[in-house]
Amino acid sequence: DEAGASARYELAEGFRSFFSSDWIGIDIIEAIALRVRDHRGHWPEAIRALESHLTFDEGADAQSERVEGLIDQLQPQDLALRTLDLVSQFPGQYRRDTGMDDDAREERLRGDVQRLADELLEQPEELRRVLPELCSRPRSQAWWLGECIARHADAPLDVLEMVKDGYVRVPEGGRNDDLLTGFLYGLRERDPEAVDRFKREAAESAQLAATLPHVCRSSGITADDVTLVLQALEARLLPPDRLEAWLIQGCFESVPASDLATLFDTLLEHSAEGFFTAIGLLDSHCRGTGDKLDQFLPQVRKAAEKVTEWKRIAFREIAGWHFETLMGRVLKGGSDDPDAQAVAASLANGLVTSLGSGTARMLERLLPTLLADFAGITLPFIGAAILAANSKVWLLEFALRGRVGPGLERTPVMARGPEETLIAWCKAQPDSAPAFAAATLPVLAAAEDGPARPGPCCIRRCLG
Repeated sequence: DEAGASARYELAEGFRSFFSSDWIGIDIIEAIALRVRDHRGHWPEAIRALESHLTFDEGADAQSERVEGLIDQLQPQDLALRTLDLVSQFPGQYRRDTGMDDDAREERLRGDVQRLADELLEQPEELRRVLPELCSRPRSQAWWLGECIARHADAPLDVLEMVKDGYVRVPEGGRNDDLLTGFLYGLRERDPEAVDRFKREAAESAQLAATLPHVCRSSGITADDVTLVLQALEARLLPPDRLEAWLIQGCFESVPASDLATLFDTLLEHSAEGFFTAIGLLDSHCRGTGDKLDQFLPQVRKAAEKVTEWKRIAFREIAGWHFETLMGRVLKGGSDDPDAQAVAASLANGLVTSLGSGTARMLERLLPTLLADFAGITLPFIGAAILAANSKVWLLEFALRGRVGPGLERTPVMARGPEETLIAWCKAQPDSAPAFAAATLPVLAAAEDGPARPGPCCIRRCLG
């Protein structure tokens, strides 16, 4: 039960301190461990604790042989349990030998996993029994186990069907495709056509479609892969956030820009998850080179226009970062660039129409650039929202004031715009604009050197 599992975990956690105790020694630890094993079976927490003692604790060498013998006694005899235990290991924690470095531990672990794969292939019913567990949550060595099974199987296509069955037997929402993807990666060298057949099957399968991005990435994404993904997206079989597996710079090198543009367009129109997945993919693909960005300016402009469609989603930091960096690179084109002008107008409109939402929080990050370089474009949108005097104006006031103080920005966001433009706006709307500006701009403007000085915009306004 849950209480027993918690007690076993806490007891194992205490093993390392028991070794340094004057009244608890290896005899008592051994008796506890073997009694729990006899009563409850496999006790992985105890094995991990004993291995950590040998690897990290001073004085462990004095009793190393006895502790290693105890670890061997605690190792599970059941093949399924041994499989789950070994596949969950991390290289840096695997070997208890203090003389082994990380590379040696990883090499030893990979060799043991390879031998385990051979043993599982000799007992296919055991493999079939453990497959759902292997496909149910992330395990550090699952990919490598799948690859070894594919490389060593006498009848790999029969084993593939077994692996697929194990994967789909896991309830939806709890599946992990590392083992299956690793198997297909190992199978590609032996039978690439079988892997291509799997991709086509997955694109039409509600149960396998989620594996498609990882499988395609493992062997290099092609134009055909993008076509299959589009098919699965349009059929609503593939959750778009699964394509975050492609958020790796350089993974689209073999895909023509026209195919990528179609993919980005489809994601932007798909859903909120699809929209922000497209932003991440665009940002990752175009990062570091202006030439690539030029090929996808229509998609960037579309993203700026459609951002308000998803204003009710919760704010996500990573999505905001991708959006900010992507739009920021386009805005660097300056106020004379038509694409930058269009993006600036869309972003300003998006901000004032989504106040109070997660999208508005994301767009606020771009306000300094929008006001500093595109005031003539953005102030009409912002000014109209201010003059509308609705219940959300205070949110805009807060955004334009920014966070000013020690260790923060020295200049309020609203003061980033050209001074003459701000004064002209105040004069054009004398009934409300000056009051808003007075509430937003500081009476004293921060100087880079020396004491604060009166804000020039306020002074000119006060002098008429």
